[in-house]
Amino acid sequence: MIAKGGHKLQKAADSGNPDCVKTNDLTPRNIYADRKNMTMQDLARMLPSFAPAYVDHEVLDFTNIKGAYDFKLGWTGKGLAESKT
Repeated sequence: MIAKGGHKLQKAADSGNPDCVKTNDLTPRNIYADRKNMTMQDLARMLPSFAPAYVDHEVLDFTNIKGAYDFKLGWTGKGLAESKT
């Protein structure tokens, strides 16, 4: 869903093929995915494969946001949020 003030996504810098790079910081706790030239439909389709511990079902896009965007996703590995390592 879109926030009351509208989305704050950054339009894609180029018009190439959608790209996604998944990286971890220095610990396995934090996971990041840099998304380039992705539509909301692309994001919905790819979320289950990128975070299967959190998303175990089909994701549907009801945002009605058109166009492609560049953005970064970040999350904590499931089960690692409580660990003290």
